[in-house]
Amino acid sequence: METPSGTPRDVWWWLWVVAPPIPAAVLTLLDATFPGGSLLRLLTVAAWVFAFFAWVVVLALSGIQTRVALLVTPVVAATTWGLAATEIPFRGAFALSEAALTSFVKSLPIEPEEKPSDTEGSASFRLVGLYIVGGWSRRAGAAHIGVVGGGGVLEQCGLTYLTGDRIEDYDYSSVRPLHGGWYAVCSAD
Repeated sequence: METPSGTPRDVWWWLWVVAPPIPAAVLTLLDATFPGGSLLRLLTVAAWVFAFFAWVVVLALSGIQTRVALLVTPVVAATTWGLAATEIPFRGAFALSEAALTSFVKSLPIEPEEKPSDTEGSASFRLVGLYIVGGWSRRAGAAHIGVVGGGGVLEQCGLTYLTGDRIEDYDYSSVRPLHGGWYAVCSAD
């Protein structure tokens, strides 16, 4: 692997090639752990734009023309976007949280059917597994957990656990089956 020659100027330029895609990648993977993404997406786009422009400027001005320097940002971007597209961060976060989420849902009291559906079980927030939940409800055949930060401006996303109902009985704008009766769901506001 080619590295900078060791002069302070070369090391400085090399850091500008390597450093900008790292926070962009971390933000992208963090955003991908939420059901339906999150508002972090705006910050993620800005970080990738900055990483791209830093890469172009450094390559144009520095004289670093090595093969490794040319590939750092594109390889980090392709790897990160590939992981996010295959839902590996979300499925990994859910797998780590599934036992805690299931225990949490089973500990909730079953609410009567005549209770209005827009009232959630609590206005407080709790850390359940890797997710901060801020609103939950449990009916006889299903439970819904609102994930804080899940979705975006125009939709709210969370997790639904079915114990007897069918997912088709609910009006969600998007549904992704997960594991063991769990679904990632989004509904338009």
